[in-house]
Amino acid sequence: MSGMRRGELEWGGRGGVLCALALLCCTALQAAQAPGAPGAEGAKPAAENKPFVFPDQEGRRDPFTFATLAALPVEDAGTGTVGRPTLKPSQIQEKKNEAEAAYNSAEQAFMNLNAADTVSNCDKGLEVFRDINDLSAYKELQEIRERLFRLRKAGERIRLRQTAEGEFAKLNLRLSGVVARDRKSQAIVNSKIVSKGDLVPTIADSADVVVDEILPDQVVFLFRGYRLLLSISDQK
Repeated sequence: MSGMRRGELEWGGRGGVLCALALLCCTALQAAQAPGAPGAEGAKPAAENKPFVFPDQEGRRDPFTFATLAALPVEDAGTGTVGRPTLKPSQIQEKKNEAEAAYNSAEQAFMNLNAADTVSNCDKGLEVFRDINDLSAYKELQEIRERLFRLRKAGERIRLRQTAEGEFAKLNLRLSGVVARDRKSQAIVNSKIVSKGDLVPTIADSADVVVDEILPDQVVFLFRGYRLLLSISDQK
């Protein structure tokens, strides 16, 4: 009896050890076959696990050491050097001459009230500086670029006004009479008596035309943000 119990105890101990070893093997096998495990199907290559680097990382801190990260150097256009001009004096002069020629053409168009050519020539001049990464390093080019910007804005304003004047003319307003007084001046527009601040009836319902001022033989209207004048003499 004691012999049998001793044998059972010995076998029971060995069986427990074997069960434990089997469990460890199964656990290791499952871990090896799990997604993302080295050698398992679907595991990502080591190259894809590289740390992400922010190009604008100045002022950021490392999440583990809390140390401030250094800013990555930004290369200038041209030679890839950092912190110094990359254009040769001959290249600077060439770009300046090209931009100046475009500005002169734009200025001539502006004097002739040709808004479209003014804007077009300014855009041509501004295109000269497109391949320069840091224009602040070239003061002589920066000055002509600013002049091109100012002239382009002026040309754009003329173009918008000319567009509004063209649309206003298409409304075909008829001014047939004006009574200009110190108070309560009136005019007859499209066969309707109107005073300052009145909305003028037009052939286009979406076009808002407001009487802004009534002068002798003239009426000033507000249209698309512009003050446009209509005279009785224009109707003849």
